[in-house]
Amino acid sequence: MKAEACTKYKISNNVLNLWIRNYNNHGITTLKKGRPAKRGCNDGRGKEEDEALAADIREVQEDNYWAYGALRMTEALRQSGRYESINHKRVERVMRECELNAKVRRRHYPKNYYRTMKDNGPELPANVLGRDFSADGPHQKFVTDITYLPTEEGWCYMAAIKDLHNNEIVARKVSRNQTLELVIDVVKQLRNRVGSLRGCLLHSDMGWTYTNARYVKFLKELGVVQSISRKGNCWDNACMENFFGHMKSETIYQRGRNNRGYKFNEIRKIAYDYVTWSNEVRISKKLRYQSPVQYRKSTA
Repeated sequence: MKAEACTKYKISNNVLNLWIRNYNNHGITTLKKGRPAKRGCNDGRGKEEDEALAADIREVQEDNYWAYGALRMTEALRQSGRYESINHKRVERVMRECELNAKVRRRHYPKNYYRTMKDNGPELPANVLGRDFSADGPHQKFVTDITYLPTEEGWCYMAAIKDLHNNEIVARKVSRNQTLELVIDVVKQLRNRVGSLRGCLLHSDMGWTYTNARYVKFLKELGVVQSISRKGNCWDNACMENFFGHMKSETIYQRGRNNRGYKFNEIRKIAYDYVTWSNEVRISKKLRYQSPVQYRKSTA
């Protein structure tokens, strides 16, 4: 019978045997070797598993200000103990299909924002940091800045200092007014926490509070090496600008309220809670998927 079929259809005996084997094993009539390509789970288990994963991803995002991309989300799921060997490509696909991606802030680089100093102004400290945003150990290099926060009563101001060793916010304060006392109080917080600041590097932009003669003198008395960004160059203090950008986009701008719809005490609590979360909970790829506090303790 096989010989008649081979003669009739002008095929070899091996081809006929391959056809018969695929038909018997897989119910198909292809002449290709092996099992046919998978066309999806007929029982719907794959879809149910993806829906369960999407629910867990949503829970992690809601607990972390919708700040995690696919890589950090994968690591967070692994650390939760529910997914020990999950692949980041699957996490990325589910996040994309279910619209669970991180809320990315809109980038904006003002051209003339920092050009406030006159050409004949006082001689200022040099840019000692030189965009070297790394440190071999804690309490060696710090960066600081002030950001504006919207309230019903007008702008309020937050000053903060970051340790470049582990990106931990080591001092912060929110005030109704942008005064010299605001930045000085933040430095005093740092001194009370660290102890002696002699020999430490503190970098800032060319804001009037950081170029004020009283502030410069205060740092010299503490033995701090002051570093200031170059004129009209916000990227010299990019790591501090980056933190404030993340804080605003992951708290104020995504809560669905008018930016001016916050009271002062409310916006201050939001800022302080975010700093606590950023220091103690938020994992970072740069820190081997640890939070700043975890990294500081592991390298102590």
